[in-house]
Amino acid sequence: MGDKIPRLADIKTESGLNDSADVKYLVILRNLFDVASFYKARAEEAREWTPDRGAMSAIKEWNRALGWASDHSEKANTFVLCYETFFFGDTEPRELYDFLEVPAEHIETLNTALEAFRKESAGLETRRLNILSPNERMEICRRGKFAAYRKLLD
Repeated sequence: MGDKIPRLADIKTESGLNDSADVKYLVILRNLFDVASFYKARAEEAREWTPDRGAMSAIKEWNRALGWASDHSEKANTFVLCYETFFFGDTEPRELYDFLEVPAEHIETLNTALEAFRKESAGLETRRLNILSPNERMEICRRGKFAAYRKLLD
C-alpha cells in the first residue's frame, strides 16, 4: 500500500485467489504524506496519472488500501512490511524471508543487495519531494486513517 499501485487493494475475490494457499500478499505500508506527494507529482506530470488523481485521491486510495490490509493482515498468506523500516532500516528482514520461504543459501546474497539498495535509498531521501500545500497536509491529517496505519505497523 504505497505510491505505486494501491488500487491493487481492490483485488476481487471472484477469482478465489484471496484464500488460495498458493498466493502470498506482501503489503508494503508507506506513510501517507510521501504517497500523496508522489501522487501529486505524477498528476502534475500527467504522464502516468490523470491530472485529477493528485494528493486528494491519494488519501482516498491509501485509506481503501489500509482497509484491505487490515482485513487481511492476520491471514497466513499476508505479510505487512513497513516501507521506511525496510528501505531505510539496518536490520535483516528475517520475518520477510521466512514468509517468502527464501532458501538459506540465498539470504547472504539478498542481504548484500538490500544493503546496497539502502545506501542508494539514503541518497534519494535527500531529494524527496515536499510539494504538498498546507491545505493538502491538513486534509491528510483530517482524513487519513492513521489509527489503522499504526495498528498495522505494530
